[in-house]
Amino acid sequence: MDFEQLSFKLREFYLLEVYQLSLFRDQIPSLPDEYTAFAFERMTELEQRHVDFFAEKMHELGISKPEIADSTFSFAGFVSAKALDLLSLKERYQLGIAVESKAAEMYYEFIKMAEGDQQLVRMLWHQRTDEEFHKFWFRANLEKIELEEKLQRV
Repeated sequence: MDFEQLSFKLREFYLLEVYQLSLFRDQIPSLPDEYTAFAFERMTELEQRHVDFFAEKMHELGISKPEIADSTFSFAGFVSAKALDLLSLKERYQLGIAVESKAAEMYYEFIKMAEGDQQLVRMLWHQRTDEEFHKFWFRANLEKIELEEKLQRV
């Protein structure tokens, strides 16, 4: 991967993570219970690590952070989170699964592109795994809600 491609990918993933961070963090106040709020808090801690990694990597390579887009993507995450306040918890989990699935897919593509840089590849695998853990958490809790709904109908 040449420097221009790497620069583009690092900036793209930085923005992805800024969006996810804001999306999850800004939902916390409206979540229905302490367990779910703490789970989202933990997800935001991991997403913050991802943001920090991409910011540091860009700094190391002399790549400027997308400053204007940074605030725009943070705002987009905030707006998305506020719109999610209108959705049920089940619908939020379905969206979480979709967002995390797409992020994991994007990470896999980046991993294939970055094959020559073992340190970067290692971090990308770690971050992809975090995204998958988030997806599995959403899926498990969605299945719990669906089971509870099914039991209520019986």
